[in-house]
Amino acid sequence: MECLFYFILMSALQVYPIQCLTVQATPFCNLDCKYCYLPNRTQKDRFDIELIPHIFRNLTQSNLLSDSLYWDWHAGEPLVPGLEFYKETTRAILKHKPRNLEVNIGMQTNGTLITDEVAKFFKKKGFRIGVSIDGPEDIHNHNRVYRNKKGSFRDCLNGIKMLHKHKVPFHVISVLSKNSLSHPEEMYNFYLNLGTTGVAFNIEEVEGVHSSSTVNNDETGELFENFFHTFFEKHLENDEPFQIREWNKFVSQKRLNQVNGTTVPFAHLTIDTNGNFSTFSPELITIENHKRHPGFIFGNIKDELIIDCLNKPHFREIYHEIKSGVSLCKKTCSYFRSCGGGMVSNKLFENGSFNSSTTMACRYMEQKLCDIARGIAI
Repeated sequence: MECLFYFILMSALQVYPIQCLTVQATPFCNLDCKYCYLPNRTQKDRFDIELIPHIFRNLTQSNLLSDSLYWDWHAGEPLVPGLEFYKETTRAILKHKPRNLEVNIGMQTNGTLITDEVAKFFKKKGFRIGVSIDGPEDIHNHNRVYRNKKGSFRDCLNGIKMLHKHKVPFHVISVLSKNSLSHPEEMYNFYLNLGTTGVAFNIEEVEGVHSSSTVNNDETGELFENFFHTFFEKHLENDEPFQIREWNKFVSQKRLNQVNGTTVPFAHLTIDTNGNFSTFSPELITIENHKRHPGFIFGNIKDELIIDCLNKPHFREIYHEIKSGVSLCKKTCSYFRSCGGGMVSNKLFENGSFNSSTTMACRYMEQKLCDIARGIAI
């Protein structure tokens, strides 16, 4: 009867199998990027390896697993705990995962701590690696600095050289600020020579403890449009030598009318170093005492099933607010078919509520990009 109850409840609340499990190796980061949204990046806590069997037990008993799982080490800098940490956690993941579950392990890293031995390990274990690099040295070092204000570009590039040495494929994520938007050709040529398999862009967002953005006015709007017109056109001229997430997203019809995983419970699940879990957007787990909500931690995987938070008033209030915001987007925005009313964390930080629609982030990364990409593709 209990299983039947949860099946009915999950169906009613549109719960989907987990798509991505984001696990915080440590909140600490060895960089102090100017646009970082994380409030606790000086804390040196480390993920407790003893949590791994609890995670798989909980996901199984909560009926959230399909046939594969993407385990993503993230935020602050995942490589701070060191190589032995990843040898131990990888052994534990493979030991405790369900027998028929395929687990793909990945990491988003700033690249500065990738050594020869680390890259060799990534290759041996098949890690999926994303490197955060913002472009050529002067552009990258404008924002991505150490606490002593020294730029991190050279160390990041050395890490990438180690990945190439051991034939580890990697994609890159770059944050676009006003400083970088004036250099589309230079940026494109940089990625072309970097040897990456793919590029993804974020804009400098108003999020977490980062309360303002250099990308939020008419001047940067024009720079943004010119940047991506030029970038996409050069990409086609060069016969698409690497993937561009934003190009693929808007020229592919497969995404139309798909559910956005950030708007439904548990499709994206985040677990911190102590086993606390959150869902919807990974950025939410670090936020405490928001003016509308006391926080976004919904439980701890050691003490309670993830699925049980569906009955918590705190969770249901937040989910109701998110659904109301999605409905508002559907009614008022002509771009809804391509984004599904997502960007829920941006709604909260920019508009003060999940029950809202357009944000600066979606004006740029959904609306403007959609028009640019489809205009070029036609």
